[in-house]
Amino acid sequence: MSETQTAKPPIWYWIIGAIALLWNALGVIAFVMQMTVSEEAMQALPQAQQEMYANIPTWVTIAFAIAVFKGLFGSIALLLRKSWARMLFWASLVAVLVQMSYSFFFIETAGGMFPGAEAMPVMIIGAAIFLFMFAGFVKKKGWVS
Repeated sequence: MSETQTAKPPIWYWIIGAIALLWNALGVIAFVMQMTVSEEAMQALPQAQQEMYANIPTWVTIAFAIAVFKGLFGSIALLLRKSWARMLFWASLVAVLVQMSYSFFFIETAGGMFPGAEAMPVMIIGAAIFLFMFAGFVKKKGWVS
């Protein structure tokens, strides 16, 4: 196969790509919502959540932005069948690990948080690892160029 020609991916490639795009778009929405939350909405949260949001360090917010936007762009690159999707997913994964280190080591999520809050960081890390590995797999298969 020439450098400009790629193998045709199976339908499940497109399904995973679409799910990845939706997942990362939801991440971007969550980021935008966190950055634009109104004072009234903040006051409606339980006190523990208000304190948590008020004390998020800038480095965590930057890591959050990098994670979701690199993930979104990686998903778009995957759907465009571009091999550089893997690089974007790598950057997203690193940013996710930085961001989630705050959740694991610096804040107490139990008590006062929404149900399942403890599981969410694990799901996010798992998704980021999967997308990075998937991008490498599809590159080896020749489905991206």
